[in-house]
Amino acid sequence: MQLCGQIDDMSTESLGPIDEDGPLENSVSSRTSQLNGKFKDRTSIEDFEIIKPISRGAFGRVFLAKKRVTGDLFAIKVLKKADMIRKNAVESILAERDILISARNPFVVRFFYSFTCRENLYLVMEYLNGGDLYSLLRGLGCLDEDMARTYIAELVLALEYLHSLNVIHRDLKPDNLLISRDGHIKLTDFGLSKVGLINSTDDLSGPDVSTALVGDNQPTDAEQRAHKRRQRQKQTAVGTPDYLAPEILLGMSHGPTADWWSVGVILFEILVGIPPFNAEHPQIIFDNIMNREIPWPQVPQELSSEAYDLIDKLLIENPVQRLGATGAGESR
Repeated sequence: MQLCGQIDDMSTESLGPIDEDGPLENSVSSRTSQLNGKFKDRTSIEDFEIIKPISRGAFGRVFLAKKRVTGDLFAIKVLKKADMIRKNAVESILAERDILISARNPFVVRFFYSFTCRENLYLVMEYLNGGDLYSLLRGLGCLDEDMARTYIAELVLALEYLHSLNVIHRDLKPDNLLISRDGHIKLTDFGLSKVGLINSTDDLSGPDVSTALVGDNQPTDAEQRAHKRRQRQKQTAVGTPDYLAPEILLGMSHGPTADWWSVGVILFEILVGIPPFNAEHPQIIFDNIMNREIPWPQVPQELSSEAYDLIDKLLIENPVQRLGATGAGESR
């Protein structure tokens, strides 16, 4: 029953920061809830019109919803309390909520407030109508190096910020990179993140990786792009270890360099069309990661030498030697 109490404490009385740039009704709702505990149950799911499901995270589903009074759109993550307890996920959800509250960065999704009912916990976040990077790659197959440079640079800035808060994401993948209306990315889904691990794994810690990415743009011709799009559409990568660093797969202690490994996997996927270690079965993916079996494209015909060099350094098995292990200075 103590766990139930923890979940109930995550209601609107414990809210995220008021976003002065966000919709006015969020600021008013947050201030009201923080000023007086008697308003803690004022917000309910009945205040929203649920439009459609938009994604499924590690511990819950996310829905597009419209606030009935204002018409503002939000993304609401719905988590069943019983499932949270049954899956021993209460601490993970508490961590996710705390990370969202603390994060104030243009490349991290904004959190407005949370509330509960008897069955569920609700996290109300900004809605980004550009979809996610996974969907973009599924439609296009791959991206050119200029666009990859932009997306990876923004991801690096998001990670550098999170690592400064002692947060390791641990679940980086294209599905968790949302795209805003103006084309910028925002990192989301902190359900598998860990807080405060950086100081306890000093040998593996150290933020940042290169934002100076790739060289000359080498656009993919129509046939190659269509082929890669078909390859991607055949994938069933959900729930696979494609993006996980070797130290995580082995159950070893790990620091922020585990995130930089994932950046290397994502960059390869953006430019080539599929993750470097992808296979039909998770066990084969695991073996590919541990053996560093990477199907490199031709350099420089299909992949610039600069992009190859960056990916190669991000995908170093030893986290102490991996790019990003000693901080931003090594790569800027």
